[in-house]
Amino acid sequence: MELNKRTYLSAFTILGLAMCLYSGLQLVGAYVYVLASDWISGLEAGGFRWLSGLFASPLTRVPVQYLFVLGIPSLLVYLSVCWLPASGGTRKKVPASAIAAALVMAMGFGYVFNFTGTIINFGISLATGKSALEMNPVTEMLSMLEPGMILYVCLIGPFMEEVMFRGVFLRRARRFGDRTAILYTAVLFGMMHGNLTQFLYATAIGLILGYLAVSSNGIRYCVLVHVLINSYSTYLTLWSLFLENMGTSLFTALFSFGVLAAVALFIAGAVWFFVSQGVFWWRELRARERTFGPGFRYVWKNPGFFLFAVISLLEMVSYFL
Repeated sequence: MELNKRTYLSAFTILGLAMCLYSGLQLVGAYVYVLASDWISGLEAGGFRWLSGLFASPLTRVPVQYLFVLGIPSLLVYLSVCWLPASGGTRKKVPASAIAAALVMAMGFGYVFNFTGTIINFGISLATGKSALEMNPVTEMLSMLEPGMILYVCLIGPFMEEVMFRGVFLRRARRFGDRTAILYTAVLFGMMHGNLTQFLYATAIGLILGYLAVSSNGIRYCVLVHVLINSYSTYLTLWSLFLENMGTSLFTALFSFGVLAAVALFIAGAVWFFVSQGVFWWRELRARERTFGPGFRYVWKNPGFFLFAVISLLEMVSYFL
């Protein structure tokens, strides 16, 4: 099919509307989860009451919840866009050095934009009186690190998100160019989180994961890097909670110093790898495609993306109120 303006407009409208559907289905899934949990724990469930253990166990409670909130919605969204033409190719190996560079850049720039979002949240907190901690749902999530939450944050979540964004959506955007696909899915990935801080750093990380996806024609390296990022954050949180409960101020101070040193190293490493490799990666993509397609502006100027942007903006604003 010829990649004219109409093709851009129709394809990216459909992808944007699919993300709107994803947001709506998450709300429906959360409501159905509550109904299912209440029903299974009640006497009327009869022979199905054995399932109550899945809804109550510290190991399975969170994965079951996210099956309703993310898993089923993801499947339905895939069914809504699977008929769109997808680009791919033979899977390629990415050198370990490139994967390491991508990981360091994702961690380093993730910290930079996380700090940026935190500063903005703090400024809004001063103006509104609302706690800055309430403006980032990750804070609440990491405070409830039961086994099921750890399993979700470290494994299930990264896998599901990479399948959705670097798998389903990026493959359907690649026929319009690799740079277009990387940019578009990174922005969607950031907007999907629904709060300012995560939007900033998830978009930055999404750009790096997108490059890994187009370089390898697959998502296995994206999943690996995503798992390592989330697992590292969870590891630090677990140690922080452990030291806090132990009440050892000396070890807590040493731990905090070590974390700050690691953050500084990640940021320095991210700048180094970006200058030495990241710029080259982007130039390589630009040289391969020369220019963006004739209808590139319709990637963003279409009803689907506009509607999803409004939904995401309303979610972000809700955290400030």
